[in-house]
Amino acid sequence: MLSRRNVRIKVMQSIYNWMQDKELSERGAVKHYRSSVALSFELLIFNIRNIVLISRMAVDDKAQRRKKFLPTEEDRIFEPILYRNPLIAALEKNETYLDHQKDAFNQYLDVSQARKLYNTFAQTDVYRSFFIRDEHTDEDYIQIFYDLWKFLCTEYLYIELIYDAYPNWIDDDSLVKGFVKRIIRGILYDEQLLKSFKPDKETTEDFGRALLEDVMENFQNFEEKMIPNLQNWSIDRIASVDKILIKMAISEFTNFPSIPTKVTINEYVDIAKMYSTDKSKDFLNGILDSLLKDLIEAEKVHKEGRGLLQ
Repeated sequence: MLSRRNVRIKVMQSIYNWMQDKELSERGAVKHYRSSVALSFELLIFNIRNIVLISRMAVDDKAQRRKKFLPTEEDRIFEPILYRNPLIAALEKNETYLDHQKDAFNQYLDVSQARKLYNTFAQTDVYRSFFIRDEHTDEDYIQIFYDLWKFLCTEYLYIELIYDAYPNWIDDDSLVKGFVKRIIRGILYDEQLLKSFKPDKETTEDFGRALLEDVMENFQNFEEKMIPNLQNWSIDRIASVDKILIKMAISEFTNFPSIPTKVTINEYVDIAKMYSTDKSKDFLNGILDSLLKDLIEAEKVHKEGRGLLQ
């Protein structure tokens, strides 16, 4: 599920916490990192569960329409097909989905909130035109849930709820949004699809955890490597995030032979754009280029396989 970009960000945040919290041990930083990785998948499950819960409100909708003293023709023909359909059935019996349900989810989106979101979506033309059709194909169900997901992603109440439940949404939102779309479009045809999004060991442990531990172990050593390349900059004037990103890049240059140096530079320059100062992009680009030349001259960079690609 997680790309190396996502993992680098989580490593950066764990190192930052380790730097700021003097009582946090290296083992504690690793625990923090692993927790943030697990939360990314939990966030995905939480959003899928919310779609199921909101769609279930269609059953209540039918009951309320039947109670009306003067029901409209639309009320009479209404059926809760937003909930009773093959796509929701595929999700509700999915083993990965069932294994990751948590009671705590109800603290952040309960039935009353789900009903409010459903009622707002029910007023849209796209929903009304959906349920008045005589017949529905699998593609129709996929499209209506795609429309529901797009609606939720623009609804202030829903976004606020997600941020309250999972502050890591700010880092994982584009990742989760993309995966939810893929699950909606593919779960009918591949029951293993949701499982395939679970964080894999190679990315999160062999790369992410190893990167985190290497930077913490060589923290002062990497800082000494930085100093000759700072030119007119004092080490104390560099933003904390920039320091961390530079040290992570040094680790990748010297201890991850399968990662091309160009990839490393581009990744950390891009992360600096999102998480550091306006000047960090150009600063990091210059520093990392200079550092890399020094490390190559000192024969500290040894790439192999894909790492040889430029």
